[in-house]
Amino acid sequence: MLRVVAKIETCNDIDTCPQIVEVPGMAGDVLVQGYDDVDPNGTAEAGTPAGERLVRVPRAMLIEAGRRLERERLFEEFTHSAFRLETLPAYQLTPESQERFRAFLAGEPLPERTPTNSPWLARIRASTAAGRTWTRAHIVTQPLTDLMRFELVTDLENVEAGERVYVADSAIHPWMKGLTQDFWLLDGDEPNGATALLMRYDRQGRFLNAEISTDHDVIRRCRRRRDMVLARVIPVADYLDQIGLEPARVG
Repeated sequence: MLRVVAKIETCNDIDTCPQIVEVPGMAGDVLVQGYDDVDPNGTAEAGTPAGERLVRVPRAMLIEAGRRLERERLFEEFTHSAFRLETLPAYQLTPESQERFRAFLAGEPLPERTPTNSPWLARIRASTAAGRTWTRAHIVTQPLTDLMRFELVTDLENVEAGERVYVADSAIHPWMKGLTQDFWLLDGDEPNGATALLMRYDRQGRFLNAEISTDHDVIRRCRRRRDMVLARVIPVADYLDQIGLEPARVG
């Protein structure tokens, strides 16, 4: 299945916008779709061989696609553990989640999400079967936003795939309100192989960027926060029971 890595969504016809696409089995190569309006003289001067062509794509899109592919590589290549700390009350939904969220608000059965139709859940299941661990901790504040309620109930699908998902309530642990940096910590207990991915969002929970860091001070700080939070969390299923939130129906 083709996967769009980056797409320009500000052109007049979104179906013909430049995009960068990953194709399974291409050994790390990607496809680039761009505007086929390069001057023939430029093509000749570049010495483009038969079977290849030049297309025009925005420079910024290539840079962002490179960053995203590098982040994807980290999740493919970590060897032992992946930990995620989430501190925001809500995150922007992916296009795939919007219909499920609508159904959740309406009290309707949610479209099915399993490792069969979710690449992310398939990744969790496969890497868990290979002996790697995935752990996620939410720091929540009451009252929960609708988006957070939705995320928590659908986290049960991640648990089913093999991820360990936990919740800590800032009403019980007020000091957690000072934790505002979302991050991934990959292989965090490895002496020389740990990597942090510092996640940044705007006030609406829209993803802005992520900084990859192997700096020892950054790793030490993330590790300390991970351990402090995990010492005070409860499983997401237990938290849902505590607040009387039932698992979502799927159909």
